[in-house]
Amino acid sequence: MKNTNKTVTIGISAFNEEANIKNLLFSVLEQKGDFRLEKIVVISDGSTDNTTKFVKEVSNPRITVIDNDIRKGKSERQNEICAMAESDILVILDADILPADDLYISKLIDPIIKNSGVGLTSGETLPINPKSFFEKILAFGLSFRIELFESIRPDNVYLCVGPSRAFSKDFYKKIKWPSAYPEDTYSYLRAIELGFKFKYQKSAKVFLKLPDNLGDHFKQSRRFMNSPVKIKSYFDEKFVSSQHNIPKKLFISKMLKYFMRNPFLSIAYLMVSGYPRIFKQSKSMKNKWDMSISTKKLTN
Repeated sequence: MKNTNKTVTIGISAFNEEANIKNLLFSVLEQKGDFRLEKIVVISDGSTDNTTKFVKEVSNPRITVIDNDIRKGKSERQNEICAMAESDILVILDADILPADDLYISKLIDPIIKNSGVGLTSGETLPINPKSFFEKILAFGLSFRIELFESIRPDNVYLCVGPSRAFSKDFYKKIKWPSAYPEDTYSYLRAIELGFKFKYQKSAKVFLKLPDNLGDHFKQSRRFMNSPVKIKSYFDEKFVSSQHNIPKKLFISKMLKYFMRNPFLSIAYLMVSGYPRIFKQSKSMKNKWDMSISTKKLTN
């Protein structure tokens, strides 16, 4: 894996992320590989907790923290990060994740290094320590969705997830996220529209904390449910529909496989995942999401 002389900027938009931000920063600073980490930009998006204070406590010259009193939302802050970056590659991370190993960045950026036509990559997200019964239901469902999405076709829209993505300079200097739209889906569709390739890097794994209650799960799920509908105002409807197509036979076969594995968890997952679908249009999509409190603390 030769990424010699390539520079990398890490961008993190953070809203009330005191529970995990220091752990994430230390993990990023410990990453290894043949790339040069130029800087880490953390933009506090109107945080009212100790997010900014904790970032400053890490005390590393490569870290720049910007404290904002007004909350504008993730998309607006990512646009600001793109404007500040000049590195060969920009890696955008959610603040409530942890890389699975110290080669995570190297694995994530490798396709961009090897192929100049690749403008966007994304890694795999895994649940960390599912303890409650509700978390175990969601972990079972996440495993099902990952296997399903990986079986559709290589490098599809469902595998481009917000928590961890890498952007080539050619691409991140051309993208501008609109407010109040699903920014991970938008990045994938915009990359394809501009002629860039997307690559899913399963080996680049990050851990996240699953919601431990229905309310927090509903907050997260509503964003994903509305994604194909809302994004059609920016892209051709047929293009969006084709990218989101999941063959019914494939879905049924995977669901049957998981039902045979654990009927109880399968039924529980279908019930839990069905609840947000009933109310998916109950609220318009906002540029400032309701925060899921229970997903913020990854470690004890």
